[in-house]
Amino acid sequence: MSARDLRIKADIDKIEQLNKTTSGGVVLKSVTKDRLLIDLKYKTVANSSGNIINSSTVEIQLGSKYPFAEPKVIFKTNVFHPNVYGSGQVCLGTKW
Repeated sequence: MSARDLRIKADIDKIEQLNKTTSGGVVLKSVTKDRLLIDLKYKTVANSSGNIINSSTVEIQLGSKYPFAEPKVIFKTNVFHPNVYGSGQVCLGTKW
């Protein structure tokens, strides 16, 4: 098993553990070779008007060089947060 596959397996294990410790607040919806889709069951500010939603969906795209290159993280549900662009992509900063 490659380093990439081992890391993805470890990441999935951590998400499943989060599901248990948050009583279902973090749910792994689907897994493919290059993508994880996660539901977050928490209240979130949806837009600058302050509308509240009860859950959001996050897509994590794992490139071929993951974990040595950062993933692309995208909120599929509109959220209002300083680290989330209007496109839904999350700013991971300059150092992965």
